Amino acid sequence: MRRKRDGLSVAERSWEDAQILSQVRALPQFAQADTLLTYLSVGSEADTKALIQSAWDLGKQVAIPRCTGAHQMEWFLIESFQGLEQSPFGILEPPLEPKHRMSAFGADALAIVPGLAFDAQGFRLGYGGGFYDAFLEGFPGTSVGLCYGCQRVMSLEDLGARDPHDLPVDQVICGKQ
Repeated sequence: MRRKRDGLSVAERSWEDAQILSQVRALPQFAQADTLLTYLSVGSEADTKALIQSAWDLGKQVAIPRCTGAHQMEWFLIESFQGLEQSPFGILEPPLEPKHRMSAFGADALAIVPGLAFDAQGFRLGYGGGFYDAFLEGFPGTSVGLCYGCQRVMSLEDLGARDPHDLPVDQVICGKQ
């Protein structure tokens, strides 16, 4: 899946990113959400930077995760892309500032979830850390997976890529249907 995603041209990726942004912005849950919880895209992942900027433009709070232990991440509010720190995983994370930590989320929060693949039931093939499965277990809001068309599969279970602890996202948004 990573090779397929990496194999998309810049033009294909850009077109799908625009489709994804448009679809997320059209969600009633996006309109209603005061807080957007999202990963900060890296490499060939579906772009979240334009979505983050759009949320800021609409006056929404934006939080991104910071890995804090095995299968654990905490969410921190950010107001710009400045001052982020590179994690041991090579991704940008917010600084560990207690005043920006989010400890609770309402049912109106919207979480954008990454993955290497998503299936028709909303199950995802992640990166192996279990961070998002642990997060989704207690998240009261709406979760949305983002992916490119080449990352959609009918069933992860049929591919042997689903574990008993895996939890689905509420909805998958794909750039190319």
